[in-house]
Amino acid sequence: MKTLLALLIVVSDALAQGTGSVPNDVPSDYTSLYQLVQSNVSAFAALIPAQSASQPTSTLMSGDLLFANGNSGLKLLTAARQQNIQEELARLKSLGLTAVTVTMGLPLMNEDFYTFNGDPQDFQSMLTVYQNLQKSIHQSGMKMIVESAVLFPGEESGRR
Repeated sequence: MKTLLALLIVVSDALAQGTGSVPNDVPSDYTSLYQLVQSNVSAFAALIPAQSASQPTSTLMSGDLLFANGNSGLKLLTAARQQNIQEELARLKSLGLTAVTVTMGLPLMNEDFYTFNGDPQDFQSMLTVYQNLQKSIHQSGMKMIVESAVLFPGEESGRR
């Protein structure tokens, strides 16, 4: 086991240095394995497209926008909740975050869900809430990450 671990360390060092030959400290019993691993890693690396300078990668720093969580149900439609959402969004922005995560459980954006519950007009209201939220997030210069889940059953996801 120690020999295999040492081999893996040597392989990763050699790959990082870009050497194509087998280092002297690889035991002869593992030379063919070393060459196979090196070949496979090189083939995999060739599949990864080079990053263009015109498309820099960036890491999104995100936090949950808890007041906009779909498990709040129809409480999202109240003016007080909308104010809470905007205040929380501003706080997350002030922390330097570049994205917010909004949990929208299934079947929250399914019109049939509201028809089944006897309140078909609430679908358009919920849709408008999330459309306006998306606009607010993007206007603040942040990205919106939508996390899908299943709505919690029970009182918390109930009425206004």
